[in-house]
Amino acid sequence: MKYDNAKINAEFEKNLEEAKQTLVSLSFCQTAEVDKSLKGWVFEQTIAKCLQEELNSDVKIEQQYKFSSFEIQDGKKSRGSADLAIDYNGRRFFVEIKYSGIFSGGDTDKYEKYRKLIEDNGFQYMYLSKSETHEPYAEKCRKVFGKEDVFLLDVEGDWERFIESISNY
Repeated sequence: MKYDNAKINAEFEKNLEEAKQTLVSLSFCQTAEVDKSLKGWVFEQTIAKCLQEELNSDVKIEQQYKFSSFEIQDGKKSRGSADLAIDYNGRRFFVEIKYSGIFSGGDTDKYEKYRKLIEDNGFQYMYLSKSETHEPYAEKCRKVFGKEDVFLLDVEGDWERFIESISNY
């Protein structure tokens, strides 16, 4: 395996610094404070790049994937999105990616709906975060996604477990 939690975090920090330097060098940039809005996007890009390198050319990754179902729930068409849609060895995985976890217990309500939609169509739904500092929210994620499908990069070995989950599914 090329990466582990520490290498993912180091890659993210390197990529974040490169992105910040590039943004502040733009002629129209009015502030050097681009950090907050950029972290999530850079983390997502880093995960996609590292995932591509781990699984080689056998993987197809789509970012900000929109999905829908013709199944009517409460008279409405079900729709959703996932940060990554991964096609690997004939299997499809959808992954929610968070730089710093969720911010309230209610944040997982939409993921609960998405999980049903995704799993009813025979796909796997996963959650990956750089960290989850509030344990009750981490537990809520484990409940919504399933313990085996929650990967926190502040938990030793979770990057390897993430890659193995996709490779061995």
